[in-house]
Amino acid sequence: MMVIILSIKEKKRENGKEEELELGEVKEVEQEIVSEIEKISEEVKATEQVEVVEEKPKFTFPEWVEYPWMYIKPKNPDLYRSWLQSWGDLLLKWASFHVKHVVSIHDLLSTPPYSKLSVEYLREIMNYLVKTGFAKWLDENRLRVYWKSLEELADYLYNWSLNTGTIYFTPYDLLQEGPEIIKNLPTEDILQIINILISSKKAKWLDKNRKAVRILLPEPKEK
Repeated sequence: MMVIILSIKEKKRENGKEEELELGEVKEVEQEIVSEIEKISEEVKATEQVEVVEEKPKFTFPEWVEYPWMYIKPKNPDLYRSWLQSWGDLLLKWASFHVKHVVSIHDLLSTPPYSKLSVEYLREIMNYLVKTGFAKWLDENRLRVYWKSLEELADYLYNWSLNTGTIYFTPYDLLQEGPEIIKNLPTEDILQIINILISSKKAKWLDKNRKAVRILLPEPKEK
C-alpha cells in the first residue's frame, strides 16, 4: 500500500516538473515574441525618420499632342496660324518650365513630342516665335527664347539681390552662383540686364572694366 502511495506522489512530482518546464518554455517564447516586436517597431521608426526625396514635377503636355493631325502642317491659312500659335506657345511654356533660355533644333529632334515634327516644321514654328518677338536666332541651329523679357529678368535679379544681400557682383559671379533663371542666360543677356538696372538707377558700376556692379538700395518712403 505504501509503495502505491509513493508511486502516486512521485508521478505528481514528475507532472509538476513537466508543468514547470512547459511554463518556462512558454515564457521563453513570449520573451522572444516581445523582443521581435520591439525590433520591428525600431525598424519602422527608423524607416519613418528617413527623409523622403520628392520627385521633381514633370511638365504636363496638352492633350492635343496626342492628335496625329497636329504633326501635319495645315493648308488652310487660318488653321495654319492656329497650328503655329499652338506649337509656339507650347515651346515657350516648355522652355520656361525647364528654365531654358536657348533651345536648339538638334535637341528638339530628340525630345518628344517635338521629335515627331520634321526639321522644316520646327523651323517654321521657331520662325513664328521670332516674328512675334518671343525669340531670335543665335545661329542656324539655336534659338534664344524670351518667355521672360529682359526687363522682367532685370526686376527678378534686383529683387533677388535685395533678398539675399548680394549687392556686389560681376557677370561671372552670376553665372557661377546666381539664381538658376539668371545663370542659365547667355552672357550678353546678363550684360543687357545689368545695363537695364543701371539705366533705371537700381545699380551702378563699381569697375566698368571688370563689369563689377553694385546694387543700389531703394530709397525709404516718406511717412
